[in-house]
Amino acid sequence: MPATLPLHDFWQLHAPHWQEDFGWLVPWHFGDWKREYQAALSSLAVWDISPRTTLVVAGKDRSTFLHNFCTNDIVRTGVGQGCEAFLTTAQAKILAWFHAFVEAETIYLDADPGRGPIMIQHLSRYHITEEVSFQDLSGQLAVLHWTGPRAQEKLARWLHVSSLPQQEHQHIMITCGDQALRVRQLRRLGQPGWDVVSPPGLARQLLEQVWDDNLCPLGYAAAEVLRIEAGWPVFGRDLDETNLPQEVDRDELAISFTKGCYLGQETVARIRAYGHVNRKLCGLRFNTADSLPSGTRLFAPQPSASTTSPAADIGRITSSATSPRLGSAIALAWLRRGYWQPGTVVLAAGPSGSVTATVCALPFIA
Repeated sequence: MPATLPLHDFWQLHAPHWQEDFGWLVPWHFGDWKREYQAALSSLAVWDISPRTTLVVAGKDRSTFLHNFCTNDIVRTGVGQGCEAFLTTAQAKILAWFHAFVEAETIYLDADPGRGPIMIQHLSRYHITEEVSFQDLSGQLAVLHWTGPRAQEKLARWLHVSSLPQQEHQHIMITCGDQALRVRQLRRLGQPGWDVVSPPGLARQLLEQVWDDNLCPLGYAAAEVLRIEAGWPVFGRDLDETNLPQEVDRDELAISFTKGCYLGQETVARIRAYGHVNRKLCGLRFNTADSLPSGTRLFAPQPSASTTSPAADIGRITSSATSPRLGSAIALAWLRRGYWQPGTVVLAAGPSGSVTATVCALPFIA
């Protein structure tokens, strides 16, 4: 049986179609996914992302300990700030892609669904005498992502604060009686958005108070299109434990090359200094509006029509959708080195024959 959202009973009153996603039963749409998609771009939408992993790292050694096992500079990240990073093995294979939010006494980690036990098991393996602890709150808190041109103004008014965090990963904590509500900025869907993290009861109160104020719920179908347009990967769908950090192509955002030693650092540094990766996560835009399923194989075009040798297998699609803004199908895909330059033409193995696609820089829509 799939797990249910902390606010399942509330969403059940409004969502006619549900679907399982990473072991969770989620509202796939609220009647019209294109209307929800447009609301996120032109007005205000709220997306329930409570299935995401939420870990709390505490103890006086929390910053230095976490710093030693991830690709970004945790120690120099100040209170109220944050960063994204990869948790890596000694061979620099990715165990999780996460976002860290540094508070005065704890560090909150946000990662894709299902990564909590793996992350804690990995970190606990190296925990010897450091004063640090890990708590997995995944699924216990309501995590609502608010986005759209009107999100900042309305959410600030509803939360009774003068302003919301203005920079990526910036965050604040608001006390509501004896409960804490956390607000953090993160561009999950390619535009400014704010996660509101709170006990489920507090989240439900907020939703009930503002439901009639032109608020549009965002189902997972529309969010998936926006996510792919933004080039935002998901662990378990677009990357996994076989990948190296530089293959995901988020070096400037998630990797510090000046922080010093950490588990996996030698391989990451060697790739940057002397070598290269052999595959990379790229964007593809197709000459059709019909999207292709995950796992679809990609090939290099034949140099001439008379060529009889089999086409070279150069990658595979990981996520795809039809983009209303672009009027075509788009995808995230792994491509072999030599084929990821924007403008390169590749072929996908469609159900009725080859489909042409052009490699694009991510995000698809700036």
